[in-house]
Amino acid sequence: RQGEARLYVYSSRALQLTPAANQQLRIDEDEASKIVSRQTADKVIYGEETVPEDCVKPKEPDTKDQEAGYDPRVLQDVVAELEAQRDTLFNFTAQAVRGEGPRVVEALRAEVEELKGEKDKITKELEATRS
Repeated sequence: RQGEARLYVYSSRALQLTPAANQQLRIDEDEASKIVSRQTADKVIYGEETVPEDCVKPKEPDTKDQEAGYDPRVLQDVVAELEAQRDTLFNFTAQAVRGEGPRVVEALRAEVEELKGEKDKITKELEATRS
């Protein structure tokens, strides 16, 4: 109750603050000067009107050098994988709309298990070849 409290009053009109009976009201001029207002706006430095460095798109290097590094087989594999994902998503959505979603999920799980088995088999062959 007897502690200090800070009160910030924002208004578009000039205000006259006066303490009521049994109140102590003081305006801290140092703190008031730190708040931006019509009277203190002259002290605010706004800087130059430029685009910040992090908003400027970096220049791209020559695309000829980049294109030379692409392997067509890798691109074909990536496109094939994306098309497979698209088809799977389409089938899942179509069956989910018809209420047949779990069949697609189970088919995908079976395919993943099959691929894991193939991976394990190839890993064992590789280890056997190394030793």
